[in-house]
Amino acid sequence: MNVEELSKAEVKWLKGQRKGLAQLAKLVPNANKKGPWSLDELDRIYDTWFASWAARSHQGQADPNEPNAVCLTIGVGIGDAMIEQMPELQWKIITDSFGTDIGLHASNKGHAVTHPTNLVAKRLETGETTWIARTVGAILPDLRMLMAGESPHNMR
Repeated sequence: MNVEELSKAEVKWLKGQRKGLAQLAKLVPNANKKGPWSLDELDRIYDTWFASWAARSHQGQADPNEPNAVCLTIGVGIGDAMIEQMPELQWKIITDSFGTDIGLHASNKGHAVTHPTNLVAKRLETGETTWIARTVGAILPDLRMLMAGESPHNMR
């Protein structure tokens, strides 16, 4: 595994994704419009977008590129929320046997790596909703164990 710092262009890209998330948040009544967003808020934002997109898709009115853009935007929101809960995590460019992608990395005695944008893409493929807080809540303890050089319980 190779871990690299973000370039200036990648830092700018993250800022753009956060602005996109603020736009998505406008679809949700009483939602925080400026961030940072909690995992529960991200669930509400994603679920509201998904319902709207599914309805438009069913009517043949959805932009085919929209789901990819939303996976990236919500993924960045999830990553930022994870950093709020586990400040050791940092946005990095990570190259592993699956390829190169932006993700979160922390290291101490071991390496903890996760790719929040991929979390969103996998759930979008299955149509799962209201998953963000539950899933990330299960991932964070495993990341802490990996960082400590231990094997998470579900990997033993």
